[in-house]
Amino acid sequence: GHALRQLVEQDDPASALALDLAGGAPLRARDLLAQDVGAVWQTVCQGLAGLLGGASDPLSLARECVKLPPDTLATTLHGWLRQALRRASGQPGDTAVAAAAPARLQAFAQELDQFLRLQEHPLARELALQRLFYPLWAGNTTPFSAKPEQS
Repeated sequence: GHALRQLVEQDDPASALALDLAGGAPLRARDLLAQDVGAVWQTVCQGLAGLLGGASDPLSLARECVKLPPDTLATTLHGWLRQALRRASGQPGDTAVAAAAPARLQAFAQELDQFLRLQEHPLARELALQRLFYPLWAGNTTPFSAKPEQS
């Protein structure tokens, strides 16, 4: 009750974003706000737009994102995917989220699950981010984690 009322009463874009990314959970939204979720969201949206547009590459975006708070980054990546899927299906979505082909989003979704498992290991984190970003950058519909077919 109280935490939700506080967030709703603030009526600012950062609070609305945090509440959306937190799936409506006010305490989680408050934690995200404390970790500057607005700046993380902006970094992710701009970075992925650059990736989709060919202005950036998985390596440099991974280097940028590896510095972000892991928990907030994971939540933000999920939120970005949700918005991108909404836009891809013709529903209104956040315009900060670049439009992407459904096949690229599907490959990204598969890699996102893999990334969430690997991100616990600090040494593997940057590599996992590179893998995650690759399908969006390459327009590749086969995620890295897919097993190659035996011929």
